[in-house]
Amino acid sequence: MYNATKWLDKVVDVDSGEVIQAGTDQSAAHFNNMESGITDASVAAAMLLIAAGELQSQTEIERHVVELKNTASYPFNNSTKTVSLAITRDNTDYTVVAVAEQAFYGNSKLTSASLPKTLKVLGKDAFRNVRNLNELKIEDLAAWCNVWMANGNANPIYNVFNSIQSKWGKVYFNGTQVSTSLEIPASVNRIGRSFYGFKTLTSVTLPTGLKVLGDQSFANCINLPTVEIPSTVDSIGSAFWGCEKINNIVIPNGVVTLGASTFYGCKALTDVKLNEGLKTIGSMTFTSCTALTEIELPTTLTDIAGTAFMSSKNITSVKCKAVVPPTTTTDNAFADFAATATLYVLEES
Repeated sequence: MYNATKWLDKVVDVDSGEVIQAGTDQSAAHFNNMESGITDASVAAAMLLIAAGELQSQTEIERHVVELKNTASYPFNNSTKTVSLAITRDNTDYTVVAVAEQAFYGNSKLTSASLPKTLKVLGKDAFRNVRNLNELKIEDLAAWCNVWMANGNANPIYNVFNSIQSKWGKVYFNGTQVSTSLEIPASVNRIGRSFYGFKTLTSVTLPTGLKVLGDQSFANCINLPTVEIPSTVDSIGSAFWGCEKINNIVIPNGVVTLGASTFYGCKALTDVKLNEGLKTIGSMTFTSCTALTEIELPTTLTDIAGTAFMSSKNITSVKCKAVVPPTTTTDNAFADFAATATLYVLEES
């Protein structure tokens, strides 16, 4: 039961400075006592309302949507060491839906973060240069795949696996640590920048029904050797940018456009199958794929960006299956290997 505290002002003699009355100290004990009093009053009121048959309108949880922010300007940061973004306090439920731009930019004290399934947005550079983050707990994997991230540095996973391998930390989804193998839930139909920089991944299973592999969805996953893309996928952005160990890939029939930088820097890529249905290869799609020696262009292909194969200097064979060859945005689309590669076309071309 709540015991009332009589609050007293501090009284000091103006001339002598003598403390006449010490006043009540603003301690945690007193403030917690106030919280208890408020809670007791709420309970008592609720009991009265039950008797009056009016409980339903009074027992709804008060909800607030909040956006966590760092109020200091970079390079200063006044956020706390451990951050839990799902906060329930007494009868108030704070539902976190967004983390603001540069919220934790450069925070060297942050070592652990917990992200709720209510999260929808991570602002630009929200977790950039959080170099000591070694534990990341993500409440719901399926919800995480749908979080919109302004750029790669918005994703805290990239900081868990920073440039110093000996300092790599741990990532948890749904309470279970995920290190090398990841299986995306069947309910997911779109993946954003969700796994950018997840450098320990060696195996990924994508669900049937997946439609979109967005920009940087698995970018910089440097130990991922291949990914089987479901036939249901119809849109691929810069999904595998910087995946240094990817060696083979099959593009499904439903994909019409390969976005910019899809396989940029995939220097181990030796085998890529571009299936029928593909119409456009975007800029820098196969840039710096130095292990790629041959490419076969499907009959449906109509456009190739000028930088699509830039710096892929070891291509020796280009086979065009279309009667009408695709057009390029510049005359030097194949300049880096034009002198050494052989172009194969149909007799009727």
